[in-house]
Amino acid sequence: MRRLGIHLRRASVLAMSLTAGINFGAPTFALADGPEIFVINPAGVTINNAASISSDDMPAIAGLAVVEFDEEYGPVPFYNADGTVGGGNVSITNSGSLATTAVAFPTLAGLSPAGSVTITNSGSISATSIPASGVEGNEYDDEIQGYGIFASTGWREHVQLYDENGEPTGQWEEEETPGGAVTITNTGLITTAGNNRNFGILAESLEGDITITNGTAGNKTSAAITQTGTYSSGDRYQDGDGAAIGGGSVRGNVTITNHANVTVADNAAIAGISGSRVNDDQFDPDGGDVKIINNGDLKLGYGDGAQEGGSSNLIGIHAGSSGGKVDIQNTGKIQSSGYIDSAISAFSGFSNWVWDGQNYSPVVEPGESITITNSGEIDIKGRTYSEVARGELADGTGIYAEGIGSNIDITNSGKITAGYGAIAGFTSNGGDITIANTGSLATLLDDAEMLVAEATDGGSISITNNGALSSTASGVNAILAHSEFYDERDEGDSQNTQSAQAAIVPADTVSVTGSGNITLTGDDSVGIDVTNNHGSSSVDYSGDVTVSGDNSTGIVASGNSNVSIKVSGDVTASGENSYGIVAAPDGGQDEGDAPIAMSVEVGAGSKVQGGTGPREFGFDETESGDEILNGASGVLFVGGDTNELTNKGTITELNGLAVSVFEGTLTFTEPNYQCYNDNCEWTVEEYNVEFIAGDMTLNNEKGAFILGDIVSGSGDDQIVNRGTIEGVIDLGGGLNSFVNEKDGVFNARGVYSDAAENTLFTNAGILNPGGIGVARDIEIVGNFVQTADGRFVVDIDDEGKYTSDRLYIDGSAELAGVIVPNIVYIESGEPEGDEGLYPTKEYLIVSAEEGASDEGLSVVPKNLQVESTLGFDFALDFRNETDVYLLATAKPIDNIVEAAVDSAIASGAAGSAQNIASVGTTLEAIEEQDVAALTPLIDALRIEADNPAEAAKALNRLIPQNQTGQTANTAKSNLSVGNTMLSCAEREGEYAYTREGQCYYAKIGARRFDRDATTAGAGNEETGYEVLGGIQGALSDQVRLGFALGYESISSDTFDTAQRLAKSDGDRFNFGTVIKNQWGPVNAYLNLTGSYTDYEHTRYVNLGPGMETAKGDQDVWSGTSRLRLTYLNEMGPWYWKPMIDLAATYIDLGGYTETGAGAANLRIASSDEWLFSVMPGLEIGGQTRTADGTILRPYARAGVIIFDDNKTGVAANFASAPAGVGPFDVTGEFDQVAADVEAGLYVLMTSGVNFKLNYEGRYGEDSQQHGGSVKVTAPY
Repeated sequence: MRRLGIHLRRASVLAMSLTAGINFGAPTFALADGPEIFVINPAGVTINNAASISSDDMPAIAGLAVVEFDEEYGPVPFYNADGTVGGGNVSITNSGSLATTAVAFPTLAGLSPAGSVTITNSGSISATSIPASGVEGNEYDDEIQGYGIFASTGWREHVQLYDENGEPTGQWEEEETPGGAVTITNTGLITTAGNNRNFGILAESLEGDITITNGTAGNKTSAAITQTGTYSSGDRYQDGDGAAIGGGSVRGNVTITNHANVTVADNAAIAGISGSRVNDDQFDPDGGDVKIINNGDLKLGYGDGAQEGGSSNLIGIHAGSSGGKVDIQNTGKIQSSGYIDSAISAFSGFSNWVWDGQNYSPVVEPGESITITNSGEIDIKGRTYSEVARGELADGTGIYAEGIGSNIDITNSGKITAGYGAIAGFTSNGGDITIANTGSLATLLDDAEMLVAEATDGGSISITNNGALSSTASGVNAILAHSEFYDERDEGDSQNTQSAQAAIVPADTVSVTGSGNITLTGDDSVGIDVTNNHGSSSVDYSGDVTVSGDNSTGIVASGNSNVSIKVSGDVTASGENSYGIVAAPDGGQDEGDAPIAMSVEVGAGSKVQGGTGPREFGFDETESGDEILNGASGVLFVGGDTNELTNKGTITELNGLAVSVFEGTLTFTEPNYQCYNDNCEWTVEEYNVEFIAGDMTLNNEKGAFILGDIVSGSGDDQIVNRGTIEGVIDLGGGLNSFVNEKDGVFNARGVYSDAAENTLFTNAGILNPGGIGVARDIEIVGNFVQTADGRFVVDIDDEGKYTSDRLYIDGSAELAGVIVPNIVYIESGEPEGDEGLYPTKEYLIVSAEEGASDEGLSVVPKNLQVESTLGFDFALDFRNETDVYLLATAKPIDNIVEAAVDSAIASGAAGSAQNIASVGTTLEAIEEQDVAALTPLIDALRIEADNPAEAAKALNRLIPQNQTGQTANTAKSNLSVGNTMLSCAEREGEYAYTREGQCYYAKIGARRFDRDATTAGAGNEETGYEVLGGIQGALSDQVRLGFALGYESISSDTFDTAQRLAKSDGDRFNFGTVIKNQWGPVNAYLNLTGSYTDYEHTRYVNLGPGMETAKGDQDVWSGTSRLRLTYLNEMGPWYWKPMIDLAATYIDLGGYTETGAGAANLRIASSDEWLFSVMPGLEIGGQTRTADGTILRPYARAGVIIFDDNKTGVAANFASAPAGVGPFDVTGEFDQVAADVEAGLYVLMTSGVNFKLNYEGRYGEDSQQHGGSVKVTAPY
C-alpha cells in the first residue's frame, strides 16, 4: 500500500495500547523519551506551542488526524462505515524553537487524510537528517529525509481485486480521498542539513489547494531558509524534488509567496507543482493553477554540501502544472556558485506514453498559460554541450518555460548573466510564445542561445527586446525565434515535404522587435535568427547588432510566405564569411509552393555591413552541428520569388559585395539516431535544397548609400537610385533596368547583365565612373540613356593610369544632359602663337558599340550653379558615330585673379581683395615669362578655381598673412611686460598707494589675443604663456631703478572666414629696465623694454601633391620706450589716480625663405617699422586691513590706447621666381583705437611678502585681448 503522506515508521512511540479502544473524537497523546509533542486524533488535532523542543529520534511537533500507526506502513486512517476514509482538520501554531536530529522525520508535521492542515510557525526550526552507518535508503529514499515543516492532506491506496471465488486476481485499483486545503505560514528561520529530500517547507495534497507564505514583506532575513544538504543517492522525481520550499497538489491549486532569502546547496530553492506531488514521478493530467511570488534572494550551490558542478535539480524557482495556469513573479536576486539547470523554470501540460496492454500510445493533455515576470538579477552558470550527454539540453538557463499546448508569456526587466541561455520558451502541440525583455542579458558558454523561443508543433512567436545582449563565446544566438510545423527537409516522406504541405494556410507569425543593442564577439554567432516554416517571419529592430567573429550573421530570417526585415539601428558583421542581413525561404523552393515574398528595409541613419572573405555564398556545419553560412555581403537574398530591398541608410561591405542574391542547390546533412532491437547507431543523411532567384526591386532612397557591388540573379530586376551607389551592378539574367534618378549619384565601376538587349541603364542624376577624383574606364553591358537632367562627371587626370573617365557601352547610347568636368590634373601646355593661346587637349569619354547620338549633350563646370570655368574652356566632339571626346583648353591666369578679387570684395569671405590682386599681378608676370619652375603652381590654381569663391580661397592661401599680425601683437606684448615692472608696493607711509620700495619679484601669466577675419585682412588667434622675474632697488630716497628678464611661449593661428591659413609657434625672450621718481602725489616712470622672438611658421597651401604646406623660420626683434605720468588723489580708504602713457615701439621682422611646398614656396623680405601710441586713463582703488594685519588693495583702471597708424605690411615673392618677376605686397590692419582695462588685487602681508592678482584686457572694433597673472614680491 502506497499512501500520499509521510511514513513515520515509529509505532513504538505510542505508549498506550491501541487495542484497548479509543473513543472517536477523543485526542490521544503520546510522548516519546523527550519533550516532543505528538498527537493523533482522527477527529482533528489542534496544537499551540511556545516552548523550545529538541528531539533526536522523532518530530518535535506532529499532529495527525489518524487512528493508529502500522508497524510497516505508518499512519492508519479512520475508515467510515461505507469504507471511505475520514479524518478531521489539523491546526498547529508554534512560536518556540524546534530542533531535530533524525533519519526520516520532519521537525514540524501535520497530516489529515480527509481534512485540512494549517500550520503557523514563528519559531526557528533546525532539521538535521543524517543516515546511520550503512543505511542507503529504500527506493523512495525515505530513510534519509529530514524536513523542516511538513503538511499533507488526502489519501491514496491500492486495493487488491478478487474474483467471484474470492481469490486475488493480481490486479489492483486506486482509491482516493481528495483531502482538504493545506496552509503553511512561516516567519521563523529554517535550517535543514542532511542528504536528499531535506525540504525546508513541504506541503502536499491530492485535491486540496496549497498556500505557503514564508516571511514578511520587506524583511528578507527573519524567515530565511538555509539548506545545506546534498542529494547523494537515487533519482529525483522531478525538478522541484527536495526544494527548500515545496508545494505539490495532484489536482488542486498551489500558491507560494516567499519574502525571505533562501540558500540551498544541492536542491531547488522554491518549487510548486500541480498534477503531482513534488517528490513523485507520477502525473495526473487534471492539475490546477500554480502561482509563485518570490521577493527574497536565492543562493544556489552554496554551503558545506555544495557540489562544484551542481546537479540536475539546482533550480531557483520551479513551477509546473499538468493542466492549469502557471504564474511566476520574481523580484529577488538569484545566483549560483556552480552549474545549475535554471534560475526560473516553468512547465504546463501533460505528455506521456500509455500502455494499453499491447502497445504504447502517446497521450497529450494541453496545459493552460505560463506567465513569468522577473525584475530581479540572475547570475548563474552552466555547462556546454560538450559537457553533457548527447540529446540532453545544456544547463544554465536564466528563465526557462516549456509548454505543451500552452501559451507562454515572459516579461523580464532584470539583469541576467547565465551559462547557456538567458531566457528560453519552448512549446509543443501548439501554443504561442511572447517574450518582452528590457534587462541586460549575457551568456558565458559556447553554443549558447541567449533569448530563445521555439514552437515545435506550430504557434506564433513574438519577441521584443529592449535590453543590451552580449557574449564573447562562440556559436551564440543572441535572439532565436523558430516556429515549425513539419520537417520540410525530409524529402523521403511525402507528407513532410513542402509540396505536400502547400495546402496548409500560413497562420502563425514569428516576429522580433526591439531597440536593445546586441554585441557578439565569438565565431559562428548570430545576432537575430527568425524561422517559420508555416507562416510569415518578420524582424523590426532599432538597436545595433554587432557580430565581429568569423562565420557570423547579424540578422537572418526565413519563412514560407512573407519574410520582412526592417532595421533602424546599425547591423555590423566584420569577421570572415559573415553577413549583415540574410533573408531566405524556409526549406528552399519546390514546384507548387506558395509564392515567397521577401523584403529588407534599412532605415535612415542606419548602417548594414558585411564581413570579409569570399563573395560566393555557401553552407556548412560546425563540429557541434550548428549551421553556418560561407561567403560575405551586406545584404543577402537566398532565392525568393519576389525580393525587395529599400535602403534609406547605408549598406556596405568589407569584401566588395554590398548586396547579393543566391540561386542554386545547397546540400545539407542531418544526423539521425536509430535503434533496431537494442542496436543503436548514429547515421548522417544528406538532402538537397533548391533556391530559385525571383524578381528583385531595389530602391536606394535620397540620402542613402550602397557602398559596394550589387549582384543579382536570373529574375527581372529593377534598381532605382535616389541616393549614392558605389561599385559594380551585375543584374544577371531576365529583363532588367537601372534608373539613376535626378537626386542619385552613381560612382560606377561597371554595369553588367547576361544580355545587353535586355538591360537599360538610365541616368538622370550624377554618373561618375570610379568616384570623384579617380579616372577610370568602366563597361556598361546594356543600353545607356542620359536624360536632360543627367550629369556625367568626368575626372581628368593627365598623371593617372587613365587620363579621363570613359564609358565603354555594349549597346546603344542616347546622350543628353551635361558633362561635368572634374579636374584632378591637367597639363596646360605652353602658350602658342602671337596671342599666347594654350593648346587644346582631348579626352575620349564615351564609346558605344551600337552608336552614340548627340541628343543635346553639353558641357558645364563641376559646380553646376555657374556658367563657365575660370581655368578652362570645354567642348565636345562626336566622332565615328560611336565616340565622344571632351576637349579642354586652358585660360590665362588673369581670369582667375579677376574673379577672385570680385568674389572677395562681394562676400568678404576670402580675405583682403588688395592682397589677392597683388599676388595676382605676380602670377600674371610668371605666366607671361613662362617660368617652367612655376608652371605646376599655375596649373594647380586652374584646377582649384572651380568658381570665384574657390579661386579666392586658393589665392588667399598663397599670401603670408600671418606676417600682418606680428607688428601689433609684438607692441602689445612689450607694453604688458612694462606694466609688470611698475610696482614694488609699500604697506605704510605718505602716499602709500603709489610709494615704491625695494624688492625681488616673479610673475606667471597667460594671455589670449583674438582678431576677427574681415574684408581687410585675415583673422588671428594668439595664445601666450609667460614667466618673468626682476629686481628693483633705491637710487635715492624717491628714485628707484629696476631690471627684468622673462620668457613667453607663443602659439598663433591665422585664418579667413572660410579656412585656416597658417600657424606660428614662437619662443619670446623679454627684457627691460625702469627708472621711477616720486614728487609727492606725482609719479613718473620711464620704461625701456625689448624682446627677441624665434618663430616657426607653417602656411597651409593645399594645392595638390608637393604643394601642401610651406614652412619657414623667422627672427623678430623689438624695443619699446614708454613714459607714464600719474597723479594720486587720496580720499580716506579710497583713491583715484589719472594717468597718461606715451610710447614708441620699433619692430624688426627678419626675412626668410619657405620650404616644403615646391613651386608655392615664398621668399619673405625683411622689414621694420615704428609704432607710436598714447594712452590716457584713470585708476580707482582703496584698501582694507584684515584681523591679522594683512592689507588688501583692490583697484581698477580704464583707458584708451591710440596708435598713430593701423596698417602694417611686408613684401613677398615666390622662391622660384626669376629676377624679372616682381614681388607682391601683403598688407594688414589692426585696431587703431582700443579700450585698455586692468583690474586686480594687492595682498600686502605683514612679513613683507606681497601678492598681486590682476586681469588685463584690450577691446577694439575687430580684436580683443585677455590676460591674467599672479605676481609675488619679496623685500630686501
